[in-house]
Amino acid sequence: MTFVRIWRSAARRLWLAGGLLLPLAAASTEPRPPAIDWLFPAGARVGTEQLLHLGGSWPGWPIQGWAAADGVHLTPDTEPGRFRVRVDETASPGPTLLRFFNEAGATPPLQFFIEDADRFLIEPPEDSTNAGPARPLITGSTAVVYGRLLRPEETDPWPVAVARPALLAASLVARGLDSPLRARLTLLGPEAGPLAESKTTGSTEPSLAAHLATPGLYVLQVAPMEGQDAFATNLTGPEAIYRLRLAITPTNSFGRYLPAEPPLSPDIQRSLLHSNLLEPGQERVAFIDVRGDVDLYGVDTRWLERLEAELETGVWGPPFTARLRLLDPAGALVAEQLGESITLDWVAEPAGLYQLEVTEAQNRGDPTWSYRIAVRRQAIRVRATVSADRLRLQAGETARLELQLDRPPGENDVFAVRAEGLPPGVTAGQPLLVPGLSRVAVDFRAAPDAAPHNGPFRLVLSTINLPLPADLAAEAVVPGRHAPSETLLVPRTTDLWLTVSPAEPAP
Repeated sequence: MTFVRIWRSAARRLWLAGGLLLPLAAASTEPRPPAIDWLFPAGARVGTEQLLHLGGSWPGWPIQGWAAADGVHLTPDTEPGRFRVRVDETASPGPTLLRFFNEAGATPPLQFFIEDADRFLIEPPEDSTNAGPARPLITGSTAVVYGRLLRPEETDPWPVAVARPALLAASLVARGLDSPLRARLTLLGPEAGPLAESKTTGSTEPSLAAHLATPGLYVLQVAPMEGQDAFATNLTGPEAIYRLRLAITPTNSFGRYLPAEPPLSPDIQRSLLHSNLLEPGQERVAFIDVRGDVDLYGVDTRWLERLEAELETGVWGPPFTARLRLLDPAGALVAEQLGESITLDWVAEPAGLYQLEVTEAQNRGDPTWSYRIAVRRQAIRVRATVSADRLRLQAGETARLELQLDRPPGENDVFAVRAEGLPPGVTAGQPLLVPGLSRVAVDFRAAPDAAPHNGPFRLVLSTINLPLPADLAAEAVVPGRHAPSETLLVPRTTDLWLTVSPAEPAP
C-alpha cells in the first residue's frame, strides 16, 4: 500500500493511508468530537460481521459507535479509522443511521444500509500495479455492490454471469448515501458492445434494465457522468462511494417471466410476522425489487386501539403503484388499497397480531422501487421539527433546543412536550403548544453532579384533548455533507443525541 505524506498548517499533520485520513496528533488540548467524512462500505449484510473504514479526523482513538437500528453492533478496531460492524440475523433490512462519538460529543447521523441480498460484494482495494484490482463475479438473483470512484477518469467494470435468459435490472445510489458522486451505468454484452445505458441527469440516480436473451458473461460499468458537473467541487476520491443493486429474474428467450415461486404457507407467514413486528411509531424503508416480492409486517395491537398504517412509494426512486392489504389475527381481510401513497385506518377489534402485506399492484418488481411504511396510534397530521440533532451540556449548565410545529388548517389540538431517555441528573422543560402557537423553546439543565454521558434521547409531543392520547416524536433534519438533506435515504431522525461533559474545574 502506498503512503502519501501531506503537510497542512503547523497546527496539524495528517497521513493519507489507502484513502483513510488518520490524525497523528491533535491540534490543541481542547476536547472535540470526531468528524467523519465518509464510511466504506456504507452497508453490511444481515448475519455477518465485516470491517468498516472511516475517513475524517478524531483527537484520539478509540472512539465509540452507535446505530439507530436494533441488531447493529459497532466495535472499534485496534487500528485507528477502522470499526467492526456486526449485523444480527434479526436486524430489519433497509437504511438506518450511525453516529460516532467520544467524551466531547458525537458526529451528525451518517447513512448506512442493512442488506439482505443474496450476494454482498465490496470493491477490493487498489494494488501497487496499474492493472486495477480483480473484481468478484456477480451471480445469483440479487446482489449488492459497494464501490467508489477515486478519480474522474475511473470506470468500475463489474462482471455479471447469466446462466439462462433473464431480465437484469440495476440501480445505483450515491447521493442517498451522502456521496458527491454523479454516476452513469452502462451494460456491455458478451461481445463488449453496449446493450443499455442509464437515462439520468445530475439530479437523479441512475438505473437501467435489459432483457438478456443469451447466457454469458456481461459487464456492468459504473463511471462518472460526463461534463463539468459530474463531480461536486469538494469531491475527494474516497468520498465518492456508491451502492449498486442488481436483480436478475429468469425469463424465457422471449422475455416472459418464468412461473413464480409458490406462496408461503400460513404457518411460515405467521412466524415471519413475529420476527418482523412493526411497532406503532416505527417506520421501515424497503424495496419491491423482484417479481412476486411480498413484504410481511406484524402489528401487535390492544383491544379497541385505533391505528393507522401509512405507505409511501418512491422514497428515493420513482413511485410505483403498491397494494397494501390488512388482515386480522384470524387471517381475514380487513382492508385493501392500491396507490402510490396509501393510508389505512382501523380499530383493533379483536386485539392480537394483525398482518400488513405490501406488493406491487401487478406483482412486478424493480430494484428502483422503494417504499416507506409506518404504523401510528391515532394519526396526528402535524410535524414537529427540532432545531438541531445534537445537544451538548456541561454539568451545572443549561442549553436550549427550539421546536417548530407545523399544523394543517383547522388543527386545534394542544400538545405537551416532554423529553424521553435523559440520564439521571438531566432535566428538561415541558412547554405546551396551544392553538396559534407554533414554536417553543425546550430548556435542558444538567445538575452540578451530573455524570458524563453520551446517548440518544427523544422529544415527544402528546395530545391532551383527544379521546385516546397519541404521541408524536419530534424530528431533526439529517444534515448532508455532499448532497442535499432531502435526497438522503434517511433525511430526518427522531433519535437526538445528548452529550454531558464534566464541569470545568474551579480556578
